[in-house]
Amino acid sequence: NDARYGQAHSTDQSMFMPVFHDGQIVAWAGATVHEGENGAIEPGGMPGTAEQIWDEGLRMPPFKVVENYELRRDLVTFLQNSVREPKLQYADMKVKLYVCRRVEQRIKEAIAEYGVEAVVACLRNNLEATDQEVRRRLREWPDGTARHCWFTDNTLRESVQIKINLELTKKDDELTFDFRGSSPEFTNRAINSLDITNKGMLAQLFLTFIWPDLPRNQGVLSPVNFIFDPGSVLKPSALT
Repeated sequence: NDARYGQAHSTDQSMFMPVFHDGQIVAWAGATVHEGENGAIEPGGMPGTAEQIWDEGLRMPPFKVVENYELRRDLVTFLQNSVREPKLQYADMKVKLYVCRRVEQRIKEAIAEYGVEAVVACLRNNLEATDQEVRRRLREWPDGTARHCWFTDNTLRESVQIKINLELTKKDDELTFDFRGSSPEFTNRAINSLDITNKGMLAQLFLTFIWPDLPRNQGVLSPVNFIFDPGSVLKPSALT
């Protein structure tokens, strides 16, 4: 669930499982549950009163919780003992494992019917075709730069003006979001957003309001570049 390893935020707990064919990894299956409890300083998983990262509860880097399709009891117990809802923690881990196994089953069924090369090619083509289509559509837009500045007005604890600065440039088949000039990071409030979280939210907005007909995958962001100031509210340092 640690956003510094690629997750969106601490409340999202993800499980990923490699899918093998003839001893080779051909795909990955994954499942995410937005947990209502992760042992933070206050119940609910999203602690507005947190003043340091150590108040945010579980901070799980990637580690192996399943062996031979069975949850490791020692790690399950550790995680259960780290939250206020141990039964929910266990239940949702089982749910994620079931989802991964069902995805694995469907992938293996497809391999049995069409062959492994066709399945891998299909998965890859889904990403590359989305990238190509986004670039095609961007080339139809006029080149240029637009600038905008807006403000968030609260840190979850007090009223504060937080500046989000944006210079958006479209050139050829690429977009560049330049967020330099945004407010500096907060060292004692749970209001900073990691750059990866910002990218994920923008991908959702593109796929909801601009190109809702495109497949839901990371290919939509392939032609998009991002620039942030290190130490800003959108790209804080490791301990804020």
